[in-house]
Amino acid sequence: MHTSPRARLVAAFGTAGIFLGIAALGWALLRQSEAAFSNFVMPGDPGPFFLARLCLAAIFLAGLVLALHAVRLLRRAPPAGQAPRGGAAPARWLLPAGFTLSLLAMPALMTGLGTTLAVFLFSCPWILILHGREARLGPLAVAGALAASGAAAGFVSLVFIRLLNVPLPT
Repeated sequence: MHTSPRARLVAAFGTAGIFLGIAALGWALLRQSEAAFSNFVMPGDPGPFFLARLCLAAIFLAGLVLALHAVRLLRRAPPAGQAPRGGAAPARWLLPAGFTLSLLAMPALMTGLGTTLAVFLFSCPWILILHGREARLGPLAVAGALAASGAAAGFVSLVFIRLLNVPLPT
């Protein structure tokens, strides 16, 4: 499915703006939260807001990369008179809509099944769906998806539940 250069530019700048906006809002809210907990001291701990700072920094960096990509697209775009007009096909929204709905179901899955199993059950179908768009799904692809999902679930369990002691459902 082909999209017009103008639609790609709007999507690229829009995506970059969303990431940068989330980072800016997050930094503002984090600053307000840090002020509320200014007397909260835990020896040997980098602080209760360290992970939030790391995540916001990653979101900000992703926004910068997306903005640079959008600028690169802008420089390569044909003049406005040459760009064909095209609308967004409804089928283009099925994958993002399905992903969004499955993300919204994650808290219920985590509560009902535990975080590790929920991450596995979330990631495995999505790895297969995304891989199936590029290549045929065979036994090797399914085995790879199962292994990657297991690794993702193990990573979340090890880092967030065991090391960081994030109170996630187990």
